[in-house]
Amino acid sequence: VTFNGAIQFQPTDTLELMVEGTYNHFNAVGTPQRFQVLLNSNDAGAIANANGTVLTSTLNGVTPRPLVYQEDDRSTVYALGGRAEWKNEGWEATLDASYGRGKAPFDLGTFTVVVAPRAGRTTSAFYDLRGNNDLPSFSLNSNFDLKDPNNYQVQSISDNSNTNDNEALAIRLDLARELDLGPLSKISVGYRYEDRSFYTARRVLSRTLASLVAVADANGDGILTPDEIPGIHYGPLRQPILQGLSGDLPRDFLAGTVDADAVRKQFGYELPPIAPTTVSDVNVRTNAFYAKLDLEGDIGGMKFRGNVGARYIKTDRVSSGNLDVPGVGIQPISYDKSYSDFLPSATLILDLSDNLVLRMAAAKVVATPPLSDLAAGFTYSIVSNTGTGGNPLLNPYKADQADISLEWYFGRANLLSASLFTKKVRSFTRLIVTEETLVGFENPNGTGNVFRITRPENGSDGSVKGFEVNYQHSLTFLPAPFDGLGVQANYTYADSKTPIVDELSGRTVPLPNLSKHSYSLIGYYEKGALSGRVAYTYRDDYLLTVQGAALGGSRYVADSNQLDASISYSITPTIKLTFDAQNLLKRPETLYDGVEERVVLARIDDRRFFFGGSMTFWPPWQLALVRPPAGKHPSVTGPRDRRIAWARPMWRTIANARAAVCRAFCSTISTAARLPKRRCAPTAPRSTGSRCVSGCWPISARST
Repeated sequence: VTFNGAIQFQPTDTLELMVEGTYNHFNAVGTPQRFQVLLNSNDAGAIANANGTVLTSTLNGVTPRPLVYQEDDRSTVYALGGRAEWKNEGWEATLDASYGRGKAPFDLGTFTVVVAPRAGRTTSAFYDLRGNNDLPSFSLNSNFDLKDPNNYQVQSISDNSNTNDNEALAIRLDLARELDLGPLSKISVGYRYEDRSFYTARRVLSRTLASLVAVADANGDGILTPDEIPGIHYGPLRQPILQGLSGDLPRDFLAGTVDADAVRKQFGYELPPIAPTTVSDVNVRTNAFYAKLDLEGDIGGMKFRGNVGARYIKTDRVSSGNLDVPGVGIQPISYDKSYSDFLPSATLILDLSDNLVLRMAAAKVVATPPLSDLAAGFTYSIVSNTGTGGNPLLNPYKADQADISLEWYFGRANLLSASLFTKKVRSFTRLIVTEETLVGFENPNGTGNVFRITRPENGSDGSVKGFEVNYQHSLTFLPAPFDGLGVQANYTYADSKTPIVDELSGRTVPLPNLSKHSYSLIGYYEKGALSGRVAYTYRDDYLLTVQGAALGGSRYVADSNQLDASISYSITPTIKLTFDAQNLLKRPETLYDGVEERVVLARIDDRRFFFGGSMTFWPPWQLALVRPPAGKHPSVTGPRDRRIAWARPMWRTIANARAAVCRAFCSTISTAARLPKRRCAPTAPRSTGSRCVSGCWPISARST
């Protein structure tokens, strides 16, 4: 549930005020079904190719585990922003302030009862990576019915829940003065303060099998079976899995539901304890001072405009947590890091003719890592023996960048442009996966205390070079009603390099999260009350994490494409109906290690359809808020005309205030991990502007 509200007011001719707020409450309850098979090295008939990938094999003595989960998710996010703008006789002053907070409670999380086959039940697994399928061929051969819950016994309980509490406060003051000094048209100075904090911790239950058997072994046979736990209910899977993906593999398995509260009550606890090593508290404060000169004039009869400026940023951050020292126990730790950056920038726009524009820009840029990446603690899963951790000493993203573009505007709403860009990345973040041993930890599942932990790490001396081509054409020359049709196309080539050598291939790897080729094709219709668009996007493979050869090689995301469509119809000037369709192709997302044959994950999202409507209206009280002073608009006479005419310039104030709220909202929820997750990563080397997407600010390879 989301609520938005705004109030705007102009008390004088020179002063505009705006306040806007956003409240979001998210609540979800799910029962995910997972079928896990623990593989081993007891292989027979293995066939490997030249790069060492085992293409087909039979593994004897594997462990199938049907896992039924209860996952509860809840968060509350709110943000408030305000803006005051004063203009008088060439002077401008603007004050922005915003505050946001996102909280997720401790009493919700992920719960499952881990089961494994009872003694004497054996299974072998056959797989074959050969063939041009989305998924490898895979089959299980068992001496028991894999779908009968009586063939399994309980190994452990996995009960985990996270809490997140994030705050962001920002204050900004800008002053500007119009100038008439040759090419100097305006000077602007400003100051911005930001204080962001991130706190997280995780509850983790680690109960030995013996302790569970002592409580719930009703028949005294020394083992614990699912029927001895009233909170577990097994049944068939509601629908086959991975529909839409090709490959010969089981599409059905034992499923069901689990009541976490009932199981906790049976074993005499309410919530698991907080694991001290998962506690992380991060605070980042920045003070920024900046100045800018706007330029405008003529060169050889050609008009130009642009700006030169610089920003100085001082950053102070603290990351605290706990460390489990062997032989000593839990010890508090804290990492302090401070740094400053001087960031010059310049932009020049030259009108070569009435419809031909040349743009040039250069800048030094810096971006603070996500606060969750700076966490001192780490979290882990005893079910998959994996975990994630932060890096309190992580450096910010730093780069020197430049670009030049030529834009041709032909006709109304038509554009053809080409640009070249280059970027020297002095510091970037990469994810690495290593095997770490949790000393003294006893995994109740019997899968050992060696975990694959993913952590962020700094890289340096990266580079990006490339070009981009944009085309937009409104086909107004067509006869009605086809004169509302139009097309848009974009292609980006980005060649990135780093000095990081991949252990498996011996070659250097590119910058993470950046595809070399990406493009989009859009067809649209805009005429009268009807508008619609169909958009196809594509990007090729990109590096996700850096891993050693022993783990299979660095992890990549395979090329992907998506088709979306939308249509809207305005019944009246104030009432609109909308329909959106997303992921129409329903193509899978595939991850592989080192080479494409080593598929480690394939998932597919459903098609999504949205119906909506909107209504725009002017409340009676808004007339008083936006009524112009007498004589301001002599050409409009009626109250409604006067209201609309005076409101138009107010939308710029509204947009600016909304941007301030969006910044606070995104800063707050980007690490809340409770709204739908999307990692902040570049999807193309050029950005047409930042926007608030799924709780994060996208960072492109070209601009931040």
